Amino acid sequence: MSRHSRLALAASLSLVVTVLALAGCGTKVSAPQNALDASQSNEAAAEVGMMVYAGTEPSPVPNSLVATDPRSPAPMLARPATPAMAETTITNGNVTWTLAVHWFDAGSNEQPNYDPATTVRMHAVSRATGSVTGINGSGTLHSGGVLDLSGIDQNAAQLTTNATRNDTLSWTASGPSGSISSLTHSTGTLANVVEAKPVNQNYPASGTGTWDLDVNRQAQGGAGSVSEHFTAHVVVTFNGTHLVPLVVNNTQHFMLDLDTGMVTQVPA
Repeated sequence: MSRHSRLALAASLSLVVTVLALAGCGTKVSAPQNALDASQSNEAAAEVGMMVYAGTEPSPVPNSLVATDPRSPAPMLARPATPAMAETTITNGNVTWTLAVHWFDAGSNEQPNYDPATTVRMHAVSRATGSVTGINGSGTLHSGGVLDLSGIDQNAAQLTTNATRNDTLSWTASGPSGSISSLTHSTGTLANVVEAKPVNQNYPASGTGTWDLDVNRQAQGGAGSVSEHFTAHVVVTFNGTHLVPLVVNNTQHFMLDLDTGMVTQVPA
């Protein structure tokens, strides 16, 4: 996970220069806005990329039943951990998750333990805290949510994920012209995200991820500082490839690379 987190943070750092240029305009300004400018849209896209990688949720499902590895690009999807069936506290990189797990068979009957032959679905309530460190910047993640993962039995050919999350992301970064700090509160939803097994050989084929962000940020430059508040609505649509469309506020279009965590603006 540290590799993905570093790359996602690097994507955010690449946007710092634009914001720092504003800080060179003079005195401190407070400017909440309804419509997003290019810099704000870029940051919203990059922060979703960061949360996708820093916030990948673990699962107590055995590795062999989904055949995944840490390169799995699926955001907020369950990442199996070892040992599998007894742990309720799992650490992925520098993020520690606490899970309250419930197992279910095909008849929606709850089971006391995981059985690879009969357990078809996992429902988990989770919370997490941890840190992300990258080039010239660092971040802290606090998360809580509910994960529902089906297709976890040994005979299923694909996994289907539905999830909700509440995240708080705090990060700071520096560049040649100054520094930037940001505090973001977000709610996220995964809807019917389908990924074929083995997931380390496939990308999510369908489904969407939606995030609503509330961002407060401050840029410090040689001539002053700029404080801003904005909100953004971000939708990612999975398509079976590593390049997936990401749209901010239904107007600004980006491409998210699931292999690197980088976002690139593209024409509508």
